[in-house]
Amino acid sequence: MRGRCCLTCERGCFLNGTLYSHNQRFDTDFCTHCECQQGSITCETDVCPQLTCSKKFKRDGQCCDECPVCKVGNRLVGHNQLVMINACRRCLCFNGELPQCQTRRCGPLQCQLEAQYRPPGRCCNVCRRMYCSLMFRWK
Repeated sequence: MRGRCCLTCERGCFLNGTLYSHNQRFDTDFCTHCECQQGSITCETDVCPQLTCSKKFKRDGQCCDECPVCKVGNRLVGHNQLVMINACRRCLCFNGELPQCQTRRCGPLQCQLEAQYRPPGRCCNVCRRMYCSLMFRWK
């Protein structure tokens, strides 16, 4: 009406003994995030991924469970991932352990043992390239 002052009142929200103001965001736990809107509370819950490990754990302050990782030297390897231990050996990280490892088998070479060598970072020996040196005779 003309000549009157209209007041707008932003309504707060009350939940579990706590009063939240309009537009205030808050968490009810590590997984549930809420907001107060004019006296109504709307919440969203985090969706956690399906895990394939059997030894799950939850870090402090986190919502979702995690699978344990494997420590190989100074590297961390995730659950169900292959890791090269060295050039000849690879293992599967499973539940924080390395229970399944495979060692590469090297096949026979078509050169004498004296002509074989192992290049850096390789698992198996290889044959050295043989260079023919021709003897020239000057007349």
